[in-house]
Amino acid sequence: LGDAVIVVPGATKAGDGVKSIQLLSTLFDQSVHITLDVLCLKLSRRDHVSNDAAKAEHSNME
Repeated sequence: LGDAVIVVPGATKAGDGVKSIQLLSTLFDQSVHITLDVLCLKLSRRDHVSNDAAKAEHSNME
């Protein structure tokens, strides 16, 4: 499916992984959110997709 793997270390609900003062898997959730946000930004720049173009194609499920 892909040519690369992204490893995002973080605390988990099981208590393994990176130690954090945040509860449960909050650190992991935040780390994944930031990582995927950066990935989307890089892809939009690579593919020359503006914020307006992305907004026009965005589906609102609310």
